[in-house]
Amino acid sequence: MIISKAKTFRNVIYTSLTKGATLVCIALTVSVVARNLNPSDYGVVGFAAIVIGFLGQFSDVGVGTAAIRRPTLDPRSLQTAYTLKIILSCGAFIAAFLIAPFARHFFEHPATGNVIRVLALDFLVTTIGFMSFVTLTREQNFKALVIPGVANAVARCILTIALILFGWKFWAVVFADVGANLVGSVAMQASRKLPIRLQFDWTVAREYLRFGVPLLGGGILVFLVFNMDNFLVGSRMGSAKLGYYALAFTWGSFICGLLYGTVHTALFPAFSSIQDDTAAMRRWYLKTLDLVGFVAVVVNTTLLANVHFFLVTFLGKGTDKWLPAATTLKILCVYGIIRVLTEPLGNCFMARGQTKMILHAAALAGAVELVLLLLVL
Repeated sequence: MIISKAKTFRNVIYTSLTKGATLVCIALTVSVVARNLNPSDYGVVGFAAIVIGFLGQFSDVGVGTAAIRRPTLDPRSLQTAYTLKIILSCGAFIAAFLIAPFARHFFEHPATGNVIRVLALDFLVTTIGFMSFVTLTREQNFKALVIPGVANAVARCILTIALILFGWKFWAVVFADVGANLVGSVAMQASRKLPIRLQFDWTVAREYLRFGVPLLGGGILVFLVFNMDNFLVGSRMGSAKLGYYALAFTWGSFICGLLYGTVHTALFPAFSSIQDDTAAMRRWYLKTLDLVGFVAVVVNTTLLANVHFFLVTFLGKGTDKWLPAATTLKILCVYGIIRVLTEPLGNCFMARGQTKMILHAAALAGAVELVLLLLVL
């Protein structure tokens, strides 16, 4: 199968529209949050997000990705994926409630456990639009995915700003996250109305799990690579220091998330359609690398050169509240460029079903980070 350049370009444009709206909303939201919350409040949300993010690896186990890359997806196979997703999400939700009481042993903020419990609702909320998302992504119908993505971003922005102005502090970020995901999931289901039915074909489920388990292992290792530092900073240095670090990491890796959500999301189903044509996939990989590398270098170099202005004027409202994060942000701007240049490989491996390669790469990165962290400690 040949990738349609026009269709792929349109898909990138559609995802760029979604991410463009998201970018504007995030800029408004983060500006208001940074101006009205102190580093300790910022840190408690960041620590709870680590726990939820870890459990989130088990709420999917690559089932959605496996369904998207499947050569054929009949209603029974789709409903099997949905049933498996519900089972896994409910398990993650229960696990979050069991873990929440012990959070205070690692993080001194008294609200940490309750924040984890509320954020755990995301596991249940995201099941609503699961089948619609898989179907639209398989069809490469990214035009239909624009409305749910924009609805999520706008709802998050409005809820966060409104609740902060009403004095909800860090709870504004927590409830806005759950509310925005609910709005986005409902909009996703409305974009492609599919009957919600539970069916389970064990043969299909085993196929999904064979694909997803190595992906889960890789996802856990990648998550640990990205969050082990946050966990150690929060548990050993306190919520304020984690707030500084989390803010620096958010903006240092911001371009990574933006490009992943625009270019990589659109290209994965396209790569899946040519998974047996290595030469074509190589050409598209190199084109992707050229594009994302250029954007990342320009954006993160600009941020690196203007860190002081960004932290004091844009986020600090003329104060030096966030200035202690300056050195960390400078380092993470370089990290963001390196990460952008390596991430496109993941699409190629997943499209070809080589999830064990991702697992091995993540294991290597995790081992290197563990050694370096031990030296730091």
